[in-house]
Amino acid sequence: MEWCYRYMVLNTFFIITSIPIFSMGASSTALFAVIRDLKKGEEFHWREYFKYFKENFMVATKVWVIILTFITILAFNLMNAEVISPLLAIAQVFIGFQLILITIYSFKLISKFQIKFLQVIKNSWIIGNRFIGHSIGTLILFYIALKVGMRVPVFMLFFYFSFVHIILDMLVEYIIDKINIYRGEVA
Repeated sequence: MEWCYRYMVLNTFFIITSIPIFSMGASSTALFAVIRDLKKGEEFHWREYFKYFKENFMVATKVWVIILTFITILAFNLMNAEVISPLLAIAQVFIGFQLILITIYSFKLISKFQIKFLQVIKNSWIIGNRFIGHSIGTLILFYIALKVGMRVPVFMLFFYFSFVHIILDMLVEYIIDKINIYRGEVA
């Protein structure tokens, strides 16, 4: 029950701090940071969430606003796809997929490392494309969790965002460990 309570509270904090859409990146980063602390066995204190939210607000918000801006432009263009050429529409779908890859990894990287805006974008893009199978698997898991959330609104309201961040945390940690193994082989 304590586990359910923690993740229900975290999910609520995420929803509340994401109400202004532009702060969703900082909310995601804070959620990843608290999940990391919980995995280490540290006690859950609600103040930690807001501490991480505040610490990473600028970098995470910059990344999120850029991603959101590009996704909005691409969505607008694709809604008006009959006006543009099919080749341009395909290029925009590809760019949208790359933006989704960046989105998957960027907020976890911000929560784990102290890195700057451009480093976040670059590293997220490299990791997303280098481990494309994991990235596609993650997208499939998000889709399944979203479908479950739509059928079971209680899950969506109380656990969805925490659950998705836990799954993503595990996948990204696995990839980061693989990258460290590769560096060890090269060194």
